[in-house]
Amino acid sequence: MTRSRTLDTVVAVLSVAVVAILVGGWYALGAVTPTPRTPVGDQPYRLGRTAGASVTLRAPAGWDRVPTGDFDILKFVDRSGGVLIAELTTGLKDFATAAPRRLRELQYSHIDAHFTGATSSDAGFAGDICDATAGARTGTCAVVGRKSLLVTVLALAPSGGQGADVGAVVRSLRAEVGS
Repeated sequence: MTRSRTLDTVVAVLSVAVVAILVGGWYALGAVTPTPRTPVGDQPYRLGRTAGASVTLRAPAGWDRVPTGDFDILKFVDRSGGVLIAELTTGLKDFATAAPRRLRELQYSHIDAHFTGATSSDAGFAGDICDATAGARTGTCAVVGRKSLLVTVLALAPSGGQGADVGAVVRSLRAEVGS
């Protein structure tokens, strides 16, 4: 009976050790593997994948696109450490309620933002522009809507850096036909 308990203990300890090694190895591999970066081309980038519920935008030249794993989020970075994020939310019913809610959602990511004025695009997107701060990074953001689509654009730069032009990104927004 003692021999069986000893064997069970050894098997349990070895199992835990193997799992710990696999998990630790996975995180170590992630830490040393660089995030792939694709230089921005003169082309539209698509937010969303559902026909009738997607938006295209143009990113600033000289920036790189990095993967997000989410069709509704695009992320771009520049060499100085600036970041540009665009996020699509579908099912918009009331922009006046949704826009302030979106700023509150940014606060959960430790981004302090407040509206400073209005913005719009020729393609029918309209909404509010905002100032944003996240730690030492500062920049601008915009929350704009068109029919059932809500797009949030956030540009942050390191202290003293120049962020992306959120107004230009908003002006480049185009909804897929039917949106």
